Amino acid sequence: MFQNLKVDARTLRQTIMWTILAVIAGGLINIEWQALIRLRLFGYDYAIFYYAFNHVLHPQSVAALYNSTLQQMYLHGLGYPVIVYDQYVYPPQFALFWSFLGLLPFYVSLILWLIIEVVSYGAAVVVLTRMLWPNIRFQPAIGLALMTAVLTPFILDAGFANVDCVLLFSIIATFAILRRRPHTWLAGVPLGLAIAFKVTPIAVVVYLLLRKQWRTAASALATTLLLTAVAVLFVGVEPLQHYVTHFIQFGQTSMRNGPAPYNQSLLGLLQLFALHHALPASASALRITFVGYALVVGLVILWTLLRTKPHPVADMALACLTPLLFSPLVEQIHMVLALPAVLVLLKAAANAKAFVRGAPTVTSASTTSFVLWAGAVLSLALMSLPVTYSINELVKHIPKIYWLDAPMYAVQLITFASSVWILFRQPRTGEPAALSAH
Repeated sequence: MFQNLKVDARTLRQTIMWTILAVIAGGLINIEWQALIRLRLFGYDYAIFYYAFNHVLHPQSVAALYNSTLQQMYLHGLGYPVIVYDQYVYPPQFALFWSFLGLLPFYVSLILWLIIEVVSYGAAVVVLTRMLWPNIRFQPAIGLALMTAVLTPFILDAGFANVDCVLLFSIIATFAILRRRPHTWLAGVPLGLAIAFKVTPIAVVVYLLLRKQWRTAASALATTLLLTAVAVLFVGVEPLQHYVTHFIQFGQTSMRNGPAPYNQSLLGLLQLFALHHALPASASALRITFVGYALVVGLVILWTLLRTKPHPVADMALACLTPLLFSPLVEQIHMVLALPAVLVLLKAAANAKAFVRGAPTVTSASTTSFVLWAGAVLSLALMSLPVTYSINELVKHIPKIYWLDAPMYAVQLITFASSVWILFRQPRTGEPAALSAH
């Protein structure tokens, strides 16, 4: 009897603890979203999408799909501020695929899109959890869910109502299917949708080709081409031609919003140093430096794929980073794509002993465990909303530490290095034990 009472008391304490943590997580999300509402920015990105949806639904106005002046007037009519360098920069396929949302009143449509975004992110977290910890208990699962819920990229992506959570789920779905059915045609379909929605996931196709996943890569490209053909059929070839010919210009326009903290790529960080006169280099020199950096990253990835065996979980981590690593513009919302690499690093930290080559000594096991845990905890901390807010406030009050304003780039470096290291540390034959499901 008393033993049962003890268990019940323990369960009650745990329930209270998780409830408090859930309230704190919900409070953090609410604070950030309320700030966006006060700035009239909540749902701002979706307002641009809604403009595109409506222009696709009315063929006579399709020519204005990429007219930035008309977009700004439209957003102003919805009560949003005019941000000169923000405009619709997605393929017409994306607008056509989701155009049914343009049939609804704006705020109804916005709520539905917000639900799609949150559900996509939640589904991505669930799939990742099942891939990495299939036998996870309820309490750790709740802790993991709350931890991922307070990450800045997710909160901002949902707050601005962008599309990156949908892209994250689409890419993860590809690797989840590959894990169960290697070399299947079906696996490429969600990735093909992601490419049609936003071109940058094409980097994942290149990764799959280097891994000789011919069918998956082919089905991804076929899905994208099919959606492209449908878009041309319904809206004509002119919007697609305009998008292709102005693709680089769109990126250059977006980068005019400023360096870090807006742009969390290496280029954004270099521009931040140049802005504070700490780096005496021209804009062209900075761009050349970034191109050199991208080439080095590409060579490291190529070398890694040539020297290691495929593994759907470890490959998923590195592949999801490719759209970030090769992009000169990485906004905080884009960093949701780093989530798989961070969680894979967390799994590796919990299994550190399996990564020690040969007979593990106490020192080697402890060192490996410390480094992996440090990388995982630091990455999660730097991506969390409290740390993002703290860094913003610190830089605001102490301008000399402006270089702290690119925490997401630090996460890119940590997760890239750890993902490459994990692939090399997997056993060369058989099922990779270090990331095996248990």
